[in-house]
Amino acid sequence: MSEQDFLSHCGAGETGNPVLERIRGRSSDIVLAIFRLMKTSFVHALDNAAVKDAATGCAATLDTIAAEIGSAISIAFVSDSIFVCGQLLRAARGAYESAAELGQLLAAVGVSEITFEPGVTDAKLLELAAALVRATRASSGRRSQWNIEGITVRKIDPHILQRGSDKGRSPAEQILKLYATALVLLRSMYADVAVNVTVLPHRVKRVAQRFVVLSEEEDPALLGMTTMAKSHRDDAGRALQSAILSLAMARQVTKDRVVLSQLVMAAMWTEAGHARLRGRAGDRLLSDREEAMVVPAASLACITTGGVNPQSAYRAAMVTEVAWLERLTVLGPVWQGELPSFLASGIVAVARELLERVAPRDGTRPEPQVKAVESIITKPGADPLLGKLLVRALGIIPAGTVVELSSSAWAVVIGASARGPHACVVRVVIDGHGSEVDGAEPIDLGVDESVWIEKIVDAERVMFNTTRTFIPTSAR
Repeated sequence: MSEQDFLSHCGAGETGNPVLERIRGRSSDIVLAIFRLMKTSFVHALDNAAVKDAATGCAATLDTIAAEIGSAISIAFVSDSIFVCGQLLRAARGAYESAAELGQLLAAVGVSEITFEPGVTDAKLLELAAALVRATRASSGRRSQWNIEGITVRKIDPHILQRGSDKGRSPAEQILKLYATALVLLRSMYADVAVNVTVLPHRVKRVAQRFVVLSEEEDPALLGMTTMAKSHRDDAGRALQSAILSLAMARQVTKDRVVLSQLVMAAMWTEAGHARLRGRAGDRLLSDREEAMVVPAASLACITTGGVNPQSAYRAAMVTEVAWLERLTVLGPVWQGELPSFLASGIVAVARELLERVAPRDGTRPEPQVKAVESIITKPGADPLLGKLLVRALGIIPAGTVVELSSSAWAVVIGASARGPHACVVRVVIDGHGSEVDGAEPIDLGVDESVWIEKIVDAERVMFNTTRTFIPTSAR
């Protein structure tokens, strides 16, 4: 598969998610606003009224759309493909040509992706335009020129698109590649499910097994992939996120590869019923009546996919129970209370509930991770065992949370401490003087008592991509 083909598959078809569809509908507005600013800055002096107007208009556009989608805005250029917030650009010919020209301007100075955090100002956009002009005229594009608050630029390393052995790659790099591969595979699979083609690819089993093997490295990058929940809210993305988080929880109970692989496969298939019904519903969220039909649709999809064997039957039961557990208020107790549900089903259901709270698929306001975990483990009727597994997997303060340390530095939690979930491992991203830190060594706060967490930083104050903290510098 070519690089372009690979990345093209990373954009879901009809997502059934209003947030992603909104991104697609507004993507041309985003690229045109940025293009006008950059193009104008090459024609006029930066203090010219035309440049200032372009910056003001661009800031307004980015601010409005960031508020609509509830996350940062990114635009990436890889080969001939253009992605906005991870979705393949959908635009008229004129807008696409402008976007391509913008990509050429950026490529000339070694930049292939720009991310704008919510609330970026016209003054910062003018700084970006000035940096681009300077870098172009100097023919350098040095990284030091792009240190602008609220704006991140980088060059995409396409190593995750390359075929071949993982020999020589770090566990974190292997995890990043596997995540991208799994996302493409599941999006293709769910596209088939939506049109009633229920054939579970053999590669799903291999991918599930690979996730289990890589989890044994205990690299924080695996759990770090769940911080992309806000970007990947379609059926495939939610299923993959659920599988990773469920694996982290289940590893607190067993290290058996067979058991864990079955759980990961089932979690990857948990959107089968939703995808099948959405195929009939088209581009919209399901109604309450249709949601009640997800359970039988999930059961039917599993039965027609796996054939008659113990592994398939177990997966079908798990997927059915997860769908049922998510709809208890509508359907009543699982199996009418006559049979207990699997522990594995409860694990997957809790993982999915957490993801739904921190990245709602209907576009409602997300909960902070700490509050989401607290809500799950303290709600009436919550299973205390599942609560313990969730906390032990994520730590008291979940991975991806931004905290302020006693040194005044800001850090991102990347996992639980080796001493237990009462402490956590963090990586500093902004030092006590306010300067960005790239590639800092992790600090286990359960071991190093010279520094401690002062407070959790409000998510609205975070103006950087926390996912990058889990990805090695060499893979960015």
